[in-house]
Amino acid sequence: TSNISSRMLDKGTSLGFHKADEDLSYDKMQKELKQDLKKTFNPEFLNRISEIIVFRSLTPDHIIKILDVQLELLNEQLIQQGLTLDMTDEAKRWLAEKGYDKNFGARPLKRAIQRYLEDPLSDEMLKGRFKNGGLIEVSLQDDNLVFNEKSGALNACSN
Repeated sequence: TSNISSRMLDKGTSLGFHKADEDLSYDKMQKELKQDLKKTFNPEFLNRISEIIVFRSLTPDHIIKILDVQLELLNEQLIQQGLTLDMTDEAKRWLAEKGYDKNFGARPLKRAIQRYLEDPLSDEMLKGRFKNGGLIEVSLQDDNLVFNEKSGALNACSN
């Protein structure tokens, strides 16, 4: 794998908003990438590569879906402690924005989840704030995630 294409993102090459534009830009990006590969690697190395796959950039909707998967994994851990997490859409969008970088895609998302959600939630749990069997609602307030205990069944989570 290689991040050679990240240079194109820095140069402002994008994939457009309409399907036809997106396909044209994608083709253009593939051609530019192959040229960059030829400049970066020697022909002997490139000859050993069986296929070059160009991935499209992640959209904010993709990041939200990845966040939902990560929240499901977190909920699996919390359920073992009798807790469950429900995050508002506004809080999800905020966290997804904190965990997205156009050059690195979703890679920073895990760190953002750790920093803005898991660490503060762990601190609150260590303080004994949440009771066993509680539903924790995560919302956004003053550009911060806030945790509130809500009454509800353990399976009431709706991420």
